[in-house]
Order: sequence, then structure tokens, then C-alpha cells
Amino acid sequence: MTNHAARLTVASASILVLFLAWAIIAAHPWPARQSAATDPRILALNARAAALRSEAAALERLLAARAGGQAGAGAATVAAGAASAAPPAVKVVTLPPLTITRTS
Repeated sequence: MTNHAARLTVASASILVLFLAWAIIAAHPWPARQSAATDPRILALNARAAALRSEAAALERLLAARAGGQAGAGAATVAAGAASAAPPAVKVVTLPPLTITRTS
């Protein structure tokens, strides 16, 4: 191609096609194949989570029934445990400056 006008037209048309294809692909005009709500793995996970929540609630009720009259003693034990589980003390250390020795 020795004609500069034709070369410029082809280059601009190819850039236009590139951006048009980019916009079409970015818009996702096609439907999704399978949504997350119908995925059997997600449904199984949701069912397992619901079962665990109900089991945890039943265990909480059981523990509350067993603790019955020992609520005050349990609170004192929790408070004592929280005091002994303090984070470790942090010690700030100042290091000497870094010295660089160069050899020739």
C-alpha cells in the first residue's frame, strides 16, 4: 500500500473495530450459563450452614439449661480467665545506627 490515505483509513477502521469489539465483550450481552443460586455445591453448603446453625442453637440452649444456677460463678471464671490471657508485654529496643564499610 503506497497510498497514505488508504493506509490511514485501514488503520482507523481497525482501531474502531478493536474498540467496538472491546465494548461488546465488556457489556456481556450473553446470558450466564449457570447462576450461583442453582449451583448444587452452593445449595449443599447453604443446607450444611443451616444445619450447623440449628445445632449450635440447640447446644447453646443445652449449656444454658445446665448452667442454670451457676451463672455468677461462670461470669467470675470468665473474668479471671480474661485477666490472665493479657497480651504479652512489648519491649521497644533502640538499635545502633547501621554502618556501611566500603572497600576499594
